[in-house]
Amino acid sequence: MVRLWRKSVEVSPYRGLTSLLRVKTLRHTASEGITQITSSLFTRRLSNWRPRLIDDCRLLICEGERRMDTPAVLEDRLIDFAVRIISVVEALPSSKAGNHVAGQLIRSGTAPAPNYGEAKSAESRKDFIHKMKIALKELRETLIWLKIIERKPLCEPAKMTDIVEECDELIAIFVSGVKTAEENQ
Repeated sequence: MVRLWRKSVEVSPYRGLTSLLRVKTLRHTASEGITQITSSLFTRRLSNWRPRLIDDCRLLICEGERRMDTPAVLEDRLIDFAVRIISVVEALPSSKAGNHVAGQLIRSGTAPAPNYGEAKSAESRKDFIHKMKIALKELRETLIWLKIIERKPLCEPAKMTDIVEECDELIAIFVSGVKTAEENQ
């Protein structure tokens, strides 16, 4: 039996899952015990858990869920974030202001993913912290540029949907990661 929900579903964080996952389609095969979550941002396959709908549009992951590989999930989120930034940049007008903002946003918005990749292969704890701080700095700069685009509507609001919130969540993840790494140094 396959249950299929076709609506926007919000997955709440639960042991090992980082932050919120935006879900467009959820399939659960009861006989196999496998659930596949598919969204416009990423696809992950989880087994051994039972979903529970809350308030008709939110999904809570209950006991028995398998921990997701946090570094891989974060890297996927950063790559997807960079792709969304590119979409926003492509939607900006070809005016003097639009070109300036586009150049700054493309640099700062696509930099966190490769910086995080470098941090994962850092040569020391100090090097790791330094590269994480660089990625954090780029995310903060990106957040400012996104807020500028929102205040002076340089592109259609549909392109800006949830991207500021995603940037804010990524900043929170990096702040926490840097803090933990510094405490464990």
